Amino acid sequence: MPSPTTPHHPLLKADEIETAPWRTLAHSLKPEAVRTQFSMSDAVGMKNIAVHKSRLEPGKESCLNHYHLNDSEWIYILSGTGTLILIDSSPSLLSQHSLPSGSSLSGAIPPPPKPEDMHREERAVGPGDFVGFEGGGGAARYSHSMIAGPGGLEYLLGGVKTSPNVCAYPE
Repeated sequence: MPSPTTPHHPLLKADEIETAPWRTLAHSLKPEAVRTQFSMSDAVGMKNIAVHKSRLEPGKESCLNHYHLNDSEWIYILSGTGTLILIDSSPSLLSQHSLPSGSSLSGAIPPPPKPEDMHREERAVGPGDFVGFEGGGGAARYSHSMIAGPGGLEYLLGGVKTSPNVCAYPE
């Protein structure tokens, strides 16, 4: 691989990806969530888009369940199987009777849901499956993480790079 000051040719060959130094990453808030990945986008000098080839060992979780307030994110499953864990952590709307007399919903910030009120959904994923998450105000609807099945899981992970990258962790 070229040095950080020498840009890579835009074509990154499959053998370069497989023989490159992959990084093992433990999530800072959930150290048992460990994945191994290689940043293909960094290798070719892309600054505004992230594309990583990632691997999860059997039974490992990709990260702490989260959503992005600014960044959109996507996952494409290459091989193996796993479970996509989705949590709806959308703020609940305040009911009129819970507001002080004379108040309206205008400008009110809904409270975050209690963990026991969050809806959890688990979906099986396998080769060829695509998952996309739009960042922004509605992102809390699909807070997400993945757990690898018995044979492990290999996938592409990507999205836009905005600054700051703000994540929320409903669990």
